[in-house]
Amino acid sequence: MLILKEAGVDFNAIDYYINPISKENLKELLKKMNARPCDILRTREAFRKQNLTVDLLSDDALTDLMASNPDFDPTSDYRKG
Repeated sequence: MLILKEAGVDFNAIDYYINPISKENLKELLKKMNARPCDILRTREAFRKQNLTVDLLSDDALTDLMASNPDFDPTSDYRKG
């Protein structure tokens, strides 16, 4: 965030622990980024804790996980203001 602030970029930072992202908003964000859920998913620690494997889950299943559990969400969401 500091880099964006220093560059004068107008953005909104969203804390998904306080305001969880909906599945619909997550799909919209992925579309804008031209990305799949596995491209932005925080997998390492959260997936190990639950013994999950990204390769075995569909994009829809990953999107469900990301929308229902902030530990799987992208680390942050910055949208031009």
